[in-house]
Amino acid sequence: AGAIALNAECMGDHPPANMSLCFRALLAEEFEEWLKLCVYCFSFKPAAPSISYFRNHFNNDPSSAVDNIFMAMDTDSNRIVGSVRLYVREIYLNGKPVQMGGIGEVCTHPDYRNRGISKNLLQKAVDKMKELQISVSVLHTSTVAPMYAALGWSIVPCRFGKLALSRTDRGSDYEMERIQMREDLEVQSLAQLYESYAPRLQGTVVRSDLNYWKNWVANEQTICIGAKKDGLLCAYVSLDIKNQEGDGSTKAVVKDFATVLVDEDAIDLVFRDLLQFVMGTCIPESVDKITVVYPLPISPATGHGSEIVPDNGMMYRLFEGASAVTFDESFVLRHVQFKVDSY
Repeated sequence: AGAIALNAECMGDHPPANMSLCFRALLAEEFEEWLKLCVYCFSFKPAAPSISYFRNHFNNDPSSAVDNIFMAMDTDSNRIVGSVRLYVREIYLNGKPVQMGGIGEVCTHPDYRNRGISKNLLQKAVDKMKELQISVSVLHTSTVAPMYAALGWSIVPCRFGKLALSRTDRGSDYEMERIQMREDLEVQSLAQLYESYAPRLQGTVVRSDLNYWKNWVANEQTICIGAKKDGLLCAYVSLDIKNQEGDGSTKAVVKDFATVLVDEDAIDLVFRDLLQFVMGTCIPESVDKITVVYPLPISPATGHGSEIVPDNGMMYRLFEGASAVTFDESFVLRHVQFKVDSY
């Protein structure tokens, strides 16, 4: 893990002269500099994340640890120039929780790109996952799937539904209410419902730690609506509402969902009722129709009237000793990672 002088073979086509890099875990006193690197490297995004975004993703994560952040330092200038962060989670595969290592905050300073820095840092993360006896690693990428594929990750598609939802006057059999997640009993109710539902799917994050709910989930939620019958919570949905630029349309993105119901038609009904409640309470009356984007497996019956949108950015890597998982069509049909758990 010490400093190494990188030659042309391992640095790429245009290495700077006499450059030395050190690949190692971050130190606590380097945390602020690491945050600044992340902000700078991701500043190209249309909605570029602020420094508080990266700080909150660290502080709100009960399993966060500075030594799970791997960085490259230019030892000539003593500045951090590359980053990979390991998120330690559990996910449900075939109905059972397994240890998972999520990969995030993968970035390299523009002056140092195309020189193998991310590859070296990802190997550090892989070594740490093996040390922790983690079974599977999961990441999402929109641009560099070939790089991850070369290092052992494979694409496992997710499917989303895109539904045009119009207002209706149809009543509901459920009592709808907005959930603020401020009371412990409210959080426990959501957690119990989710943990009874999530094992039905593939790839959902295990949320058995209430601290994860109170710190991470509560801060990632925007609008959360619950459906009750006879005072019991039967389903909930969490959404982001976005006004689209250009055509002025409104889009609702489902970030989380769970239900006690098992019949597909019943799930379709409560899901649509939840969305109609959102239309009636969170959307201006002047808006008659919204586009709802949601993970298709949560309501397959709803998908019969939806446009199917594939996402080929989810990638998995299994480690030695992992239980047998086949990423076939039946897996994809139930494959979900809720956006509220995104890292």
